[in-house]
Amino acid sequence: MSDSCPFPPSPRSRAAVPFDGTGGTPARDGSGTPSSAAATEGVGGGTQLPAPAAAGAASICPVDGCFVVLPCALADAPGLLHLRRAHVIYDVPAADVANFGLAGCRWCDSPYPSARKRFGMSPLRAHETQCRASPRRRLRGTALATGAQHVTPQAPDAVTDLFSTDRFEWERARRAFLAAVPADANGWAPLVASPARTLSTVPPALRRAWALLGDDALAWAHRAPDDPLAWLWLLALPSMIFHHPAPRAAAARAPMPNAARAAALLGGDFSAALGDRDAGVWRAPPAPPGRRARLSLARGGARPPPPSAVTAGQRRALRLVQAGRLSAAARALMAAPVAPRTPAVWTKATLLFPPSLDGLATVASVEREFPAAVAEADAFGRTSGVPAALPRAATDDALRRAPRGTAPGPSGLRMEHLRALGELGQVALAAVVRLLAAGIGGI
Repeated sequence: MSDSCPFPPSPRSRAAVPFDGTGGTPARDGSGTPSSAAATEGVGGGTQLPAPAAAGAASICPVDGCFVVLPCALADAPGLLHLRRAHVIYDVPAADVANFGLAGCRWCDSPYPSARKRFGMSPLRAHETQCRASPRRRLRGTALATGAQHVTPQAPDAVTDLFSTDRFEWERARRAFLAAVPADANGWAPLVASPARTLSTVPPALRRAWALLGDDALAWAHRAPDDPLAWLWLLALPSMIFHHPAPRAAAARAPMPNAARAAALLGGDFSAALGDRDAGVWRAPPAPPGRRARLSLARGGARPPPPSAVTAGQRRALRLVQAGRLSAAARALMAAPVAPRTPAVWTKATLLFPPSLDGLATVASVEREFPAAVAEADAFGRTSGVPAALPRAATDDALRRAPRGTAPGPSGLRMEHLRALGELGQVALAAVVRLLAAGIGGI
């Protein structure tokens, strides 16, 4: 079932306009609208439900921490689409789950209406038959990729969850995995700053794993700030759990589903998760330029895009519009394109950084020539720096006000990932932020 299929009449509408139990039409007043008594009386009488928003009226997602403005009521098709794309059934308030008749998918926990249609299956049942996290679907995908007739992959539920059953053994396996990485630029840099792309949002199948692993990683960094392995794990975890799989044509092997990826990390199989991340590193090969484009490149010009192709700036503008950042989308459309990789551009860029010559200013010469200005700047930095005590409310407010759709850092961590942390993860995140703001040494 696709997301564009129409849904049956929502339970919200049935609760707002109840029937009298005799099969007739609901009671209406002289204007043709349901009367106030009928609007507050439930089916069978005696049950009073909260009056929902009118159909088509804009509303705000009721999930705690989600501030997405919906163009309609939550029970309408766009509202239900937002719920199943951005949240799991455990995130939706219990009142909305009961009012709208929602239930979670047995494989990915996405909320879907469970009421059966007059003809056919319910939206929940139709989704479960096509869910990407279903073991049956993974069985079919593995069989097609390998050409085998009988393949029995291990379901994520069958993998031992060491994180929940034996935390000591899981931590021992994690430390052994991190200690095996060479402690130099050739070992730590590829693990932390991977070229793998990360997902812009947290999929439902990874929400539980991220809530547990993210909280544990932040708590470890706060508990042992002098342990370099704690910070190595904190920076390597986002790309290992949120890496975007490569397309089938560019993938070196079949990627692991999100549920299997979460099961591997919770089960202590970090090498499998790292191998799946590294196998998903890809870049689209550039299309061979035509004769006119070759002449333009030979003269140092930019490669003209095909007339019908969508440029990188347009794709970024579409992502910003989806995140609700219209001003940033307009700036992305009007921004100058990235300079082409030509020898002329490289030569011009190197001229911006002249080589070091004798007689240029150094730190010692500046301090010697301008002692008063340096002392004044140092005093200003001590008085207007980060306060000694950073309140928890300040970190929560900074996280809430951070713009959506921003580019991640070298670790692949995004603001959407931090917002998806649970309550314990938010507390640990605020503690780590206060620890970094206080200025600790050795990290």
